[in-house]
Amino acid sequence: MATASTRPLSIVAIGAHQDDCWLALGATALLASRAGHRVTFITAVTDYRYLPYLAGRDAEVKAFHRSHAAKAGIGLIDLGHDYLRVKNTPELVQQLVDALAELRPDIVFCHDVNESNPDHVEIGHASLIASRYSEVFRPAGQDLGYPEVYWFSTGWQSYGFRGDVSVDVTKTIFDALRVISAIDDMTANGAPSTIATFSDPGIGGDPLALSSHARHKLAQCILDAGGGGYLESFRSAAGPVALDRRRLMRALVPPLALPLALPEAAP
Repeated sequence: MATASTRPLSIVAIGAHQDDCWLALGATALLASRAGHRVTFITAVTDYRYLPYLAGRDAEVKAFHRSHAAKAGIGLIDLGHDYLRVKNTPELVQQLVDALAELRPDIVFCHDVNESNPDHVEIGHASLIASRYSEVFRPAGQDLGYPEVYWFSTGWQSYGFRGDVSVDVTKTIFDALRVISAIDDMTANGAPSTIATFSDPGIGGDPLALSSHARHKLAQCILDAGGGGYLESFRSAAGPVALDRRRLMRALVPPLALPLALPEAAP
């Protein structure tokens, strides 16, 4: 429950591609947004001229993502880079610093750099620099402070990612999976994208149609929870940090081994 000292947090996720933040922390983002926190997704690649199945569809893709983000209460910032051409340069870091200066984040989520997708690796490095060393890119005395920074993984391209903090997303995982499946359906442009259906009697509702990405996401959340519910897991980019000192750990859920519940924002 919210207390008098609780304030809405500014939570920023930085992804290489327009589905990455949904894949990595979509359910956490929904949980935070519904609790009254300010959630923003920053996306590096928003020009698809070099990606054959999306080339020429930029306006359609952007409108699709903006519609789903608006429904979720999530802000979007596009950086305009090309697919598989993202580079960790001072110019990219400056773009990120300028965006973060407006958002004043308490928490930043970004790509784990130990994986195989080059766009993910490059934006992951640039995100950490922008979050941790903003004083190099800002006028004296106008740095961003020190937001908490967490690595995330989209899963199948990771080299052994292991989180050190987890969010119980049982309340929002199905909604996140619907968005992920819708993204795959839009990308498929009329080709079949559903490969499985899933239902959970404990949650109820109709069986959920899953795309390949959504099925992988579901499996990852089940595995992270050890088969008991659904968790999204992240790792502190600062190394071991006492759980009770993390902004992300304001409210603990004792039954979980790596417990986390985002605090509700004050009205």
